[in-house]
Amino acid sequence: MAVRLTAIADGPSFAYRKRSALPEGLLAGRSARVVTTMDGPSWWYRFWHRRSLHASFVNATLRFVGFGPVRETTYFNQNTRTPAQRAAWIREMERIGERDARQFPARSG
Repeated sequence: MAVRLTAIADGPSFAYRKRSALPEGLLAGRSARVVTTMDGPSWWYRFWHRRSLHASFVNATLRFVGFGPVRETTYFNQNTRTPAQRAAWIREMERIGERDARQFPARSG
């Protein structure tokens, strides 16, 4: 799995607050998209693994520190796809990335 993070923060990502058991996410105002590919079918990941990657990375990391919205795109059954189908997925991700970039402009500074 490849992970690409671009200039998330130069310092802490959360801080504890007085009189609160939960820390405050300091990376609010940022969005993210998590893209994954898996060899197995979606039902296997959902029911057997209980979406473990997404539950931990998306919820316990990105949303915990304030990211939102966090969008997910997963391509299943990778091992049974043809090169043409994989190329179509890459083109689709390029379109999604362009749309995300227009919807959520880059932060300045």
